[in-house]
Amino acid sequence: MDPIKMYKSSLTLKEAVTYYSDLKGVGFPFFDSQEPGDVAIRKMGYALIAPWVCSLDPDSKVDRWTTNGAVEFAENPVKAIDLKRQFAPIGPNLDIERTPPASAGSVCKIVTNGRGVP
Repeated sequence: MDPIKMYKSSLTLKEAVTYYSDLKGVGFPFFDSQEPGDVAIRKMGYALIAPWVCSLDPDSKVDRWTTNGAVEFAENPVKAIDLKRQFAPIGPNLDIERTPPASAGSVCKIVTNGRGVP
């Protein structure tokens, strides 16, 4: 069964990103896998996550768990990592619980590879 088609409209963005990221096992064995199934699920995730995060108020805050999960569905995962460093630096603190949130506008740019529109 295709996990993206199991989307529940009652989920929050954080819940949806976490659920689908975990369900598809993104990042294993390699976050930018070019296997047809991995590419397809990344595209489906992008189709769900990008419009959602880009429709938020650009100044609203997106926690690091959601930001990290959304990046996994980026149009181009390699470029997204570079953009994440630019738009949402984590700083010296490696404790994700204490890392400040990113703005929704920044997360949108990261996921859409700088275009800011899905």
